[in-house]
Amino acid sequence: GEEPQSIVADAEEDRFQWPLWFADGQRVAYARGHSIAGELAFTIESHGVKTGQATTIFSDPRFTSGCLLPDGRMIYSVSEPPPKQNDANLWEIRIDARTGEAASLPRRITNWAGFTLSDLSVTADGRRLAFLKGTSQADVYVGELEKNGARLKKPRRLTLDDRNDFPTAWTPNSQAVLFFSDRNGKWDIFKQTLDKRTAEAIVQGPQNYVLPRVSADGASIFYHASLKSELF
Repeated sequence: GEEPQSIVADAEEDRFQWPLWFADGQRVAYARGHSIAGELAFTIESHGVKTGQATTIFSDPRFTSGCLLPDGRMIYSVSEPPPKQNDANLWEIRIDARTGEAASLPRRITNWAGFTLSDLSVTADGRRLAFLKGTSQADVYVGELEKNGARLKKPRRLTLDDRNDFPTAWTPNSQAVLFFSDRNGKWDIFKQTLDKRTAEAIVQGPQNYVLPRVSADGASIFYHASLKSELF
């Protein structure tokens, strides 16, 4: 019934997610998200409700969710690095409830593949863990428009690989689609004609290349290049 009050000072442009209470109710843990070179990275911190003392537990840019167990452990999920970024696994770290600091090194506890993890929670006795499993794959489809574009007829899948493909442009003759894909372990740009089953790489290299667009005169392609992994 008390008036809400801030317990953690918000730094400019930082985001706070996944607040968790420690078992004794004297501290909270949370993920502080901050932008590094355009990419959101997370630092897991704890904060004393009465003392105001803040400590950093660990940092991991691939952190996706976490929960606190009664015995002082944090179980959290981490997405795998490319080319397996659509997979995730569980890790654990022990936390000193008195200081809010890490009392052990992070340790991986699962070796799963084929899905992501999110929204971790634990039963009151700490014996069972619940989470959401997710799978996703983006592909390019093409179809015919009829009734002045009001209805899509006979859509079919164009890209037949098992990675993520995002279309962003047609070639000027409307016979091929430009898209970016993570099939090489990072984002590269490809072109695939409507009558082919495979795509041709047209922009690839050490960076990530996304969002190809065709210029108005059809003579050039514009795209975005980044040293950091793009998130979609």
